[in-house]
Amino acid sequence: MAKAANGPLGTLNGKLHNLVFYVLNGQHVCRTIGDPGKPSINQLANRQEMSVTMRLVKSIREFISVSFDLEAQGTVKNAHNLATSYIKKKALKGQYPNLSVDYSKVELSHGTLEG
Repeated sequence: MAKAANGPLGTLNGKLHNLVFYVLNGQHVCRTIGDPGKPSINQLANRQEMSVTMRLVKSIREFISVSFDLEAQGTVKNAHNLATSYIKKKALKGQYPNLSVDYSKVELSHGTLEG
């Protein structure tokens, strides 16, 4: 059951058929539920990129939560999302299925950092 808090066409919250509505960091989100089918080569490549990225981010999670925090303030993103995005876009090398991290391009903080 979905609830429309702001009128008949207002904000939805809950499940409606194969859609799920919720609020995340002040943004209204709608996602679908169901079997996505067989993944394409691009989807498999993206999954491997995320896997390699997340292994690195997981090992430096506590540091990232501080070093990217100022950059994340005032946005709908958090420090983890910003670090993951940067590393995935700029610090990976190779092509699917041979991806690895280029540690010389990994940025551990972004923006101004408090002492």
